[in-house]
Amino acid sequence: MGVVCLGPGTTYATEGNMGIIRSAHLDFVAAHASDGAYLAACAHDMNLAGSNIHIDAASQARMGKRYAKGLLNQFGYLPYGAEGPKISSATRSGAVVTVNISQNGGTALADGAGGSGSALLGFRVYDAGSPCTISSTVISGNTVVLTLSATPAGSVTMDYAMANAPYGSTTAPASVVYDNDTIPGDTLGLPLQPHALMVVT
Repeated sequence: MGVVCLGPGTTYATEGNMGIIRSAHLDFVAAHASDGAYLAACAHDMNLAGSNIHIDAASQARMGKRYAKGLLNQFGYLPYGAEGPKISSATRSGAVVTVNISQNGGTALADGAGGSGSALLGFRVYDAGSPCTISSTVISGNTVVLTLSATPAGSVTMDYAMANAPYGSTTAPASVVYDNDTIPGDTLGLPLQPHALMVVT
């Protein structure tokens, strides 16, 4: 069973519900991988059409290529599918949070515009449950470095791509973290997988 991690949505759902479903998708794959479940692709970086719930035609074509890559991996024709990179851990020193990312077929990270990630969105950091302001972002090797506007005083947690529309209703490529595992006929790599709320150590 190939599971597609839910795309963006700005209507028909209370904020946060899309993230609950994405988290459930990832949990299902982790729990049932030995039974044949796999992450076919992630759709959270897709652009919405005029309905604010359905993805546009260009995004549909992009998702089709990702599904095909995932299936070719399942059939043994490619060494990697379309899961994309994932967050492995996050650490903090003062006001700086370093997000560690594990590759899954790619060898480098960049934003969707091929840049250093100075305009990334989708990360949310909390100080004892209260949202923190992220003043700057940058991709450094296999990490994303988030600089907060103030040093947290309490326990710090973080999630990624768990808002209903994590990059706004239309994706700005420079807002999204991608690897360099491009698919023939496409210019983007695979997006960083969503991650539910986690403790920053």
